[in-house]
Amino acid sequence: PISGMVVGELLVLGLKSGSIEVWKLHNGELVKCLNQVHGGCVWSLNLGPDGKTVASASADKTVKFFEIKSDHRLKHIKTLQMDEECLAVSISPDDRFISVALLDMTIKVFHRDSLRFHLSLYGHKLPAVCLAYTADSQRLLSAGPDRSLRVCSLQFGDCRRTVQSHSEAVIALQLIPGTSAQFWTASRAGDLRRWDADGASGLQRIQAIEAHHGEVLAIAVGEHSVVSVGKDQAIRLFVQGDDPLFPQEEEENEHDRMIDQGLVETAEKATAELDKTSTATVRAMKAG
Repeated sequence: PISGMVVGELLVLGLKSGSIEVWKLHNGELVKCLNQVHGGCVWSLNLGPDGKTVASASADKTVKFFEIKSDHRLKHIKTLQMDEECLAVSISPDDRFISVALLDMTIKVFHRDSLRFHLSLYGHKLPAVCLAYTADSQRLLSAGPDRSLRVCSLQFGDCRRTVQSHSEAVIALQLIPGTSAQFWTASRAGDLRRWDADGASGLQRIQAIEAHHGEVLAIAVGEHSVVSVGKDQAIRLFVQGDDPLFPQEEEENEHDRMIDQGLVETAEKATAELDKTSTATVRAMKAG
C-alpha cells in the first residue's frame, strides 16, 4: 500500500498498481478491491466531511471521487482530470473546496461541488506531498520534500507564512482534532513537530519531539495524542501531559541546537529564498 486511511470500521488502501482496497478492521476481511481503478500509483486518499466521500489522487493525472455505500463498497461518482501527476488531495472541512498538489510544484484549488477551478498556489521548490485545511476552511497548509511549511489563504491565494519546518523532507501533516489550526508534521529526519497557525507570528512551533532513529513513515493524530511509525521498526505513542508548553523556550532550545550543528545560517538563507516567492500567486492572478 502507498496510501491509506481509516473510515469508521473500514480501512481504505491505495496501491501502487492503481487499485483501491476496502478492508474490515475488526476481522481483516477484504470487502472490495477496485482493480486498477487508476492507471497509476494511488499517492493519496482523503475523506470528505460527510464521512461518505473518498477522494483519490493518482500518478495517472486524475482525482477520482467515490461514495461509501451502506454495504461498505465504493461507488465511483466522478473524475477530475489534471495536466500533471497528482501527489496529494484534501477536501475542506466545509466541503466547499478540494485542493490537489501536482508534480509541477503547484497546488490547484477547485470548488468541490462543480469541480470549477478556483485558484493556483505557488512557492514550493519541490512538489508538495502533504495538504490539510484549517478547521475554518479559510487556509491551506502544505509541506513536502523542500522542507518548507506554507500557510496560504483560500480567498486570494496569498501566502500568509512560510518557514523551514524540518531539517529533512516533510512526509506527513495532520490537523489536531478539536483545534482550529494546530497540527503535527513528521519528517525523514525522524522528528515530529507541533505547530499553531494561529500563533503570534502566524505560524508558531509549539513542540518538537525526536521520535525515531531514521525516517518517520506515517503518523496518526488524536486530540491529545499522536502515534508515529518509523523505519526503525518502532511504533510510538505520545500522549499530551499536564505540564504547560512554552513555545518561546522550545524555539530557543531549537535555535541552540541548530547553532551547535551549524544549521542556523543555512535555514535563514532558505527561509529568505522562500519568502521571495510568497507573493507569486497574487501576482499571477493579477496578471491573468
